[in-house]
Amino acid sequence: MATPGLKSRSGTPVSDEIIDAISGGVAGQVIRPADPEYDVARRIWNASVDKHPGLIVRCAGAADVVQAVKFARANDILVSIRGGGHNVAGRALSDDGLVIDLSSMRAVFVDPAKSTARVQGGATLVTWIGKLMPLAWQFQRASSLGPALPGSRSAVASAGWSASMA
Repeated sequence: MATPGLKSRSGTPVSDEIIDAISGGVAGQVIRPADPEYDVARRIWNASVDKHPGLIVRCAGAADVVQAVKFARANDILVSIRGGGHNVAGRALSDDGLVIDLSSMRAVFVDPAKSTARVQGGATLVTWIGKLMPLAWQFQRASSLGPALPGSRSAVASAGWSASMA
């Protein structure tokens, strides 16, 4: 395979100077193919997926996500999103595109008084359960939509399951 590099959707390489601009504009980590951590950062749980992104932005917070999206839009770059879960087809990665990696953003903020929770994009089901168990909350999980708090609606609720956290 040719050396991966960040390209626009038309196939035009994105210059190092343009990439340097996003590197200085985010609090998180910007990982290029030449960086030592690149191979580990591009791996996902499904080892049969072997894609080579042109750039990975491992976001530290919402402001980094905004900057990464603006960068991709301004330079017409294909974007894929890596959250906390997985997708068997490997859609969290793209060859020569930009991966917006949310895996470091795993916080779950629960407000018991309002019966609400805010969940960052990198949170896994284990993180949810850890926050909800002490409150004895119930939640539903629709098989293709992921966890949902009580009172939420799901188009495939009949295909999912309901679990008591008590």
